[in-house]
Amino acid sequence: VQAHMEGMTRLVHKMGRTEAKFQLMTLLGHTKIMTGNLFGGSQNTITRGGLKNFLRANNKKWLDKNIIKDLNGNYRLKFEDGKPVKTKQDLYKWITEKGIVESFIANELNVNGTLNQVKGVARRNLQDFITDISKKLSRDPDLSDSTILDIAKKYRVDKLMESSAAWFMQTSERKLRRDAFLTHSIEYMEHMGKYGLELSLNDPAVFEAGIRGVEATQYLYHSSFRPGYMRTSLGKVLSRFKLFVFNSVRIRKEMLRKASYYGYKTGTKEFDKFKTDYAINMFVMALGGVFAY
Repeated sequence: VQAHMEGMTRLVHKMGRTEAKFQLMTLLGHTKIMTGNLFGGSQNTITRGGLKNFLRANNKKWLDKNIIKDLNGNYRLKFEDGKPVKTKQDLYKWITEKGIVESFIANELNVNGTLNQVKGVARRNLQDFITDISKKLSRDPDLSDSTILDIAKKYRVDKLMESSAAWFMQTSERKLRRDAFLTHSIEYMEHMGKYGLELSLNDPAVFEAGIRGVEATQYLYHSSFRPGYMRTSLGKVLSRFKLFVFNSVRIRKEMLRKASYYGYKTGTKEFDKFKTDYAINMFVMALGGVFAY
């Protein structure tokens, strides 16, 4: 009986690792998953930061005039080496240099239950992998999924990445975090009135608003953010992509609670967020009725 139980346990663990590998390969290799990821993450950002600010965050001309340059046409932001941020691509590099994307990756690698248990040489390889991709992302924020997987193979940690179905390797995840940071930073500036755009992304309050926006709208997927039953090998298989759903329900429940607290009063920030989210969800349901697949 004992041998049978041990055999079944090994089988479940093997099934879990195989399923994780399959999910990672399909995750990185299919545009449909990237599209769905961008849609859901952008929906959260638009709900909290507003469609106008989301469009501004992706508008090259607007960013150049209001974020990259000040009212006198001078460059506002500088890299750590003192060079000015001049283009939208430079701005993305600046965001990466500030750790918005890197901290998410490092946190995922260091807290993920599967990766955190690695010891010895494999652990050193994992740390070298983190250091290398952090440097490369600072030079090229849009580093492709396949390139990151190649770097993982170079440091012999690709098997670890496969077993953890690493979400952070997706280009779309990094874009979502940049968009969320910029959208919420701009939303904070706008909230300060007509002089708000005189503020810089470097201002601590603006930067903090951007960070909080990322934390609120873009989810973490490692084991410490999962309910207990979802941390087991079988639990991960049954709920691989359910965690997004649970987080999605949680954020909407919170918006509903806050709107209710203020009496669903028109004009309040809480009601506007709830109204925007409700409208988007109705639109998504309509699309689901037309395009069922």
